[in-house]
Amino acid sequence: MKIFKIILFVIATYCAPQFPFCQAPSQVQVKFADGKIYQAKELGRTATTIKVEFLHSHSIYVFNNSGFITHSTGSYGVGARVNYIRVYKYVQDVYERDIMRATGAPELNVGIEFEDGQVYFGWVAETDVAGIFTLKFYHTHSTYSMRKVNGIWEVAWTDIGTYAVGTMLHQLYEVAEKSGEENYFSAE
Repeated sequence: MKIFKIILFVIATYCAPQFPFCQAPSQVQVKFADGKIYQAKELGRTATTIKVEFLHSHSIYVFNNSGFITHSTGSYGVGARVNYIRVYKYVQDVYERDIMRATGAPELNVGIEFEDGQVYFGWVAETDVAGIFTLKFYHTHSTYSMRKVNGIWEVAWTDIGTYAVGTMLHQLYEVAEKSGEENYFSAE
């Protein structure tokens, strides 16, 4: 039993951080040749490709590191080239915070996982009030107010969003561009 615990510790400490499925999904922003910019979550990456799911349509795309679409379930076809692909990586968990503030950036960009398992990205309007914050989602521009009740973040209000008041958040984490990695691909 002791050896099993040691093996689990080694896997959790050294191996798990290397695999994307062990971490919260990264935010991906893609600008297509027609000038349209869409938000996505990263599903996986190899040495030469990145696989994403667009938040507005749930279509799946694979891009190579030259910016060409190699697989598509959406309206942009295989072989088309994008202007850029930017990746915003996990920085830190902020679920336990009572007051939401950016750390070293002008705004706090967050990933949120709702109780249904869907992950979306937005920016937080800073607040000095404990236990409440407002954010706007990038993909829909819907605004939400979130409140912390007994240590659990939940929806308090929304203008046009689809999640009802009382819907719980399972994850809340900061994402940011990291030096040298912010542009997976850029032709601009």
